[in-house]
Amino acid sequence: MSDEAIDEASDFEKDFPELRTMMDNWNSVNKNMVDNMEHARIISKQRADTLRDIEDYVPWQRIQDEQDDPHAPVYGSKGVRNISREAKFKEGTTDKDIDNIVDNMLHNVMTTTRNCIKNYAANRIAQEYATRNEKGKIKVFPKEDFDKGIMKILVNGRKIPLVAQSVIGIEHIQIPMNEVLSYLSNGLRRSLTWSGIFQLKQLFMDAPTAALVSGVKNPVALYGGVFS
Repeated sequence: MSDEAIDEASDFEKDFPELRTMMDNWNSVNKNMVDNMEHARIISKQRADTLRDIEDYVPWQRIQDEQDDPHAPVYGSKGVRNISREAKFKEGTTDKDIDNIVDNMLHNVMTTTRNCIKNYAANRIAQEYATRNEKGKIKVFPKEDFDKGIMKILVNGRKIPLVAQSVIGIEHIQIPMNEVLSYLSNGLRRSLTWSGIFQLKQLFMDAPTAALVSGVKNPVALYGGVFS
């Protein structure tokens, strides 16, 4: 934006004073998010203080290819371990368009809140179950070693290998009966999905509905992929 365009946009609050109220509310939300990140040890106190000094932050995520969205929620087996460090961007330009600003703001609050909860849990687990030295202090290991239960968690903005004795990886424990139940479940699932009736229903009912209501940028392409 040029200086003239910025001045013109800034003047909107003269005619619409509620814009200033909205911005003040949003700044309060941002500061709450920074407080949460510091409390959850995602960032250090020094970094939190720097972010609190910013009075006009708005997340300017760019429109990404749907397969490469860096802000998409992570659904995996890593549990509370998959919180990344704060992203650092290089100076430069991009030709990608800015995504919907309000959607960016909502998405930023959602992902920040989720990450704070998970990282706080990871740090609490480390406090309770981490290996400690003879002085009772938590032991930091040279590197991750999943076989020994050593995994990195985010502590004050740094990824540190901790916790040789923990419950962070408990979701990987396999009860013997699980394999039998999984075999039966997969058999039932495959017998349904191989059914011609099921496939026709998917093709003419569920797939077009999903394409229309899921919010993808190209519903026709999604449906076309299912159809092919």
